[in-house]
Amino acid sequence: TDVDAIRINPICAHSLNSRPIIVSGDSKIEIETLGSDGIVIADGRDQIALETTDKVEIVKSTRTAKFIGGKTNFYNKLYEKMNRWGITD
Repeated sequence: TDVDAIRINPICAHSLNSRPIIVSGDSKIEIETLGSDGIVIADGRDQIALETTDKVEIVKSTRTAKFIGGKTNFYNKLYEKMNRWGITD
């Protein structure tokens, strides 16, 4: 099932109360730096320095990506690797 939505994930959050936010795919998200400078990092590569009161607008891309899912459960795979490293019993 397709869902027209944007998921916003907090990165390096210092609180367990920081949860992902889901908004409609046609939403415009505007982030503004208040009182200090900031940095925008896109896809872990591209960095843009922000000055106080700069604004960043986030919208859904017109491009799509397809992901291939496997039958392997992430946690089972992690357990297998840890077992090989001697971390689990």
